[in-house]
Amino acid sequence: MRTQDGRFEGVVSQTTLERELKGPQPRFINAFLPDVRTVNAATPVHALLALVADTEWPVPVVDDDHNFLGAISRALMLHTLVRGD
Repeated sequence: MRTQDGRFEGVVSQTTLERELKGPQPRFINAFLPDVRTVNAATPVHALLALVADTEWPVPVVDDDHNFLGAISRALMLHTLVRGD
């Protein structure tokens, strides 16, 4: 998720959202995952491999001002490595 000015705010997973929706008064804010690790856009690809492999959700990519630029999923990383891009 990102704020209106583009800054990264956090991640909501399918599991946390489903759990929150089962509650008495579901609130989107309560579905956020705490302490999600982000990577800077300048991070070398070899430094991302273990993080992407060990994370259940796509890893958020931010710039130096913590603006959300996108995310790297396992599938995207594997697809890119196989193609050699």
